[in-house]
Amino acid sequence: MVRHSLMLLGMLAALMMATTSAFAQDAPIPRSYPERTNDRALQFNPADEAAVETAAADTADAACKAGSMAGCFDLGLAYNTGAGRPQNRPVAELIYRKACKAREASACYRLGRLLQDLNHNDPKQAAADNHAAAMMIILGCKLGSVESCDAQADDIAQGVLGEPDPVAAEKLRGKTCAAGWRASCRTLAALLLGSDRSNAERDEAISLLDRQCRAGDELACSEAENHWRSAEGETSAQVRTYQSLGCDAGDSWSCSIIALAVLRRDPPDREAALELFDRACPSMGNACDNAAALREEPRLTADCTNGAQAACIKLGTLMAVRGGPLENRPRALELLGAACEADGRSACFNAAMQLFDKARKTGAAEPQRAELYLTRACQDGSTQACQTLADSLADGTVLVQDAARAAELYAPQCDAGRASACRFVTSLALSDPSAPALMATNYEPPEQTPEEIAAQQAAISAENAREEAEEEARRCSTTVVIYEGITYTDRLCDNMTRIMNGFAVRRIEQAPWQALLWRPAKLGTTVVGEAYRAYCGGALVATGWILTAAHCVVDHVQDVGKFPIEKHGYRVRLGLIRPLSNEGNSYPIRRVIPHPLFLRNKLQFDIALVQYDPQAGTRGDSLFAAARIKLDNRSLAERPVVARAPVYTFGWGRTKLNVPQASEALRGARLELSDPQACGTIARSFGKREDSVLCAAGTKGEQACFGDSGGPLITYADQKGVPTLIGVVSGGVKCGTTGVPSLYTRLGHPLVQAWLTSHLPGNRSGGLRTGQAAR
Repeated sequence: MVRHSLMLLGMLAALMMATTSAFAQDAPIPRSYPERTNDRALQFNPADEAAVETAAADTADAACKAGSMAGCFDLGLAYNTGAGRPQNRPVAELIYRKACKAREASACYRLGRLLQDLNHNDPKQAAADNHAAAMMIILGCKLGSVESCDAQADDIAQGVLGEPDPVAAEKLRGKTCAAGWRASCRTLAALLLGSDRSNAERDEAISLLDRQCRAGDELACSEAENHWRSAEGETSAQVRTYQSLGCDAGDSWSCSIIALAVLRRDPPDREAALELFDRACPSMGNACDNAAALREEPRLTADCTNGAQAACIKLGTLMAVRGGPLENRPRALELLGAACEADGRSACFNAAMQLFDKARKTGAAEPQRAELYLTRACQDGSTQACQTLADSLADGTVLVQDAARAAELYAPQCDAGRASACRFVTSLALSDPSAPALMATNYEPPEQTPEEIAAQQAAISAENAREEAEEEARRCSTTVVIYEGITYTDRLCDNMTRIMNGFAVRRIEQAPWQALLWRPAKLGTTVVGEAYRAYCGGALVATGWILTAAHCVVDHVQDVGKFPIEKHGYRVRLGLIRPLSNEGNSYPIRRVIPHPLFLRNKLQFDIALVQYDPQAGTRGDSLFAAARIKLDNRSLAERPVVARAPVYTFGWGRTKLNVPQASEALRGARLELSDPQACGTIARSFGKREDSVLCAAGTKGEQACFGDSGGPLITYADQKGVPTLIGVVSGGVKCGTTGVPSLYTRLGHPLVQAWLTSHLPGNRSGGLRTGQAAR
């Protein structure tokens, strides 16, 4: 640590002595910034918010021209983030450099962050840019930016300018925490809570989180709550204390949890619950819905008592919502069943689902009643009811099995494109000549002229080009800014990943570990369509735990905002193939644990654990058994990367670049690992961090594409019949259409292995040996 500190002091002294000459020799701007980014500005802002941002940027512009370096920093930030100015990184870099030369600390920090984002097609240039970025961050820290000091601690821990030195990094974090930088305090607490720390250090971490929480840091409250939940259980007094403090600090999720708890009291405290839901409402759409339901209940109850069927249906529907403020499932069944039997067909499907839920919980099935409800709902035009009725008649778990009637229901569903319906009828036809005849589809004329074939291909190519252009326009934006008489252009594209050109997974047994992060029906006040609710992939690694990408734990929804998945009703789904059907089990998320060295701008150490609540799961209509996958526990030396070695990945991502919806069914892809040196160039992750990423692509263009982030990269070569998870889908470039392989966070890296050992119960790391330091 002493050697590392002396080296940094020497670098810093040289930097401070040669700041002017160093800036004078800077490479010309514009630099080459990568199109793919996680920091693209939202493309829609309400007019009033946009006006406020523009006015603030105008004020900063005037102040900068008047010689205020703080004004210049604010103006650079406006161009950097797209708040009040077109988002343009070259212009932001110019302005940051001007302010940093004048010793504006925050500008030096932001300049360092920008330099980290430069395109690195050459390892030597990458090393030079990374070195320059680190020096700017050191300068920002020296000039008084605690945010820059926190970033410097990251660089020290990762060995950006030398050997990694976690002790020196932790010491610096202690100083930035003492200076009031909340993120440093939380990172320091996470390090002190590691499995290799002493009891005294863990006590220090708990005290630190407590102080931060009581000082109004809602994220510290959440970290403290998670710690006590793991230590003492969901209902402990400590958990309730930090939920209350978190709510006071502005955590809407905690306010909603407390509101539901006070409604479960005897007697319930409705006024307190309403006040808490109202506090949570501005940032949580379901809190607004819960408040509205609570206020509406007295009127609905009175109207229902007076015989208004619509009120009874609405009240029953609200009582059927699992985890809702009015949840009362027996009463919901009573109200909805009575309405259905009185020919209130809009209630029938919900009534049937209550019967299914009752059968699963108590074993007391009522098949005739459930079939009546589903039949009425199906006849009334409910596609979901028709599918559920057919599935239930086919499998015989709740209804009495009737293959012939199931086939009659499946036939039109097959015509509408439901693959599982087609398979059932086709299979039945092999043994039953009375099975329905299916429509012939996907047939080409026996003969076509070359001109006809060419015309068809040209039409398809033109349509694909049009759709791709529309998708690019939605996903990418280009800004042209004239600054001080020179024109600067910047192109930014959303960074998303999904699988493309793979094979269909026909049976869940082919990938029983596959997990899906599922968006809620509403984000804030925005309704999310079913086709867009599949968010990220993941892999089941232990009961109650999935592994996914760190950039998946906060959902950056274009034009809407940023949503932490543990606080906005996201779910973990397991045991399913078709996400748009009610398959598998669904679980609420308890907490997320991203890797502490995750860098969003570079997608380095892009890995996170998501803990779900296995005791609060809900079952779908078609249930498949999930199974956990074996985690890679071999060190880098024990698992060398062999170019062209076969690996596999799975997910619900796009099957075409220009189709924004997720795939209707799980798909997989056979890939080949890339040469490690070439992968380091692609990943822009050189030096000490190059072994943290794997690259892979298929021989026919199979690759990760938009939306399958967090999914698994798997080898079947370790042990016959036992697949092993060796990577997590992180990023890709245009779904492989450019020929560039996709990137996967490598589980075998020592820092990943150490992190898994610290946070995943029962995990044994093979990446670290006795006496070996994590680097």
